[in-house]
Amino acid sequence: MSRLLSLVLAESAVELVPKEIASHSAVRAWSRRKGKPASELILDQNYHYAAIHRLARMAERRGRPDIVHYCLLLALGSPLNMEGHLRCYVHTVNEKVITVNPKARLPRQSDRFVSLLEQLFSTRVVPRVGEPLLSLNDGGLTDIIRKVEGDYVVALSTLGKPKSMEEVAGLMVDHEHPVLLIGGFSTGHFSKETLGLANEVFQIYPKSLEAWTVVARAVYDYERASGLDD
Repeated sequence: MSRLLSLVLAESAVELVPKEIASHSAVRAWSRRKGKPASELILDQNYHYAAIHRLARMAERRGRPDIVHYCLLLALGSPLNMEGHLRCYVHTVNEKVITVNPKARLPRQSDRFVSLLEQLFSTRVVPRVGEPLLSLNDGGLTDIIRKVEGDYVVALSTLGKPKSMEEVAGLMVDHEHPVLLIGGFSTGHFSKETLGLANEVFQIYPKSLEAWTVVARAVYDYERASGLDD
């Protein structure tokens, strides 16, 4: 099996606290607790819920680093990744790209993962010395697709054509460098720009599913379609 699946958590709700809510009481309280300025904190609905709802743009789907956390834990712990056939990327709502080393062992506890993201946004790479486990760059989905030489890009969305995940996986394994886009946000749909980058847009279930559920099903069905579980 020589194929390499690139899993991209697209438009993910990971960002630093925006300047327009940095002075909100919820943000200031969390800033004091962590001993960091607001500008170095990852926006998180667990602690900044009241402040987030003062944001003018897409407030309902921002501040959810937990979604990326759960998705990456599932993907990195899969046989597909352990056998060297998976690469994971996080594309953020503010056009940043996080490249995840397949050998990365992420913290299991959510607050520790968020602290790791805060370190990453500060230093652009973690750890600072040795082989990078996470790296951060400016860029968009087109940069990821170009980097991985994607030859078949699939986006999963309830706006897409109905098809089972098993059928989608069967299509992807016919390509050497398939790219799978899964939304790293809690509600809503991909932007038109994101959908425009996909060769195909599929709906694997008529109702919205949690991102980590989609990741788990996608990785498992891709393993089966590629014969990894034989």
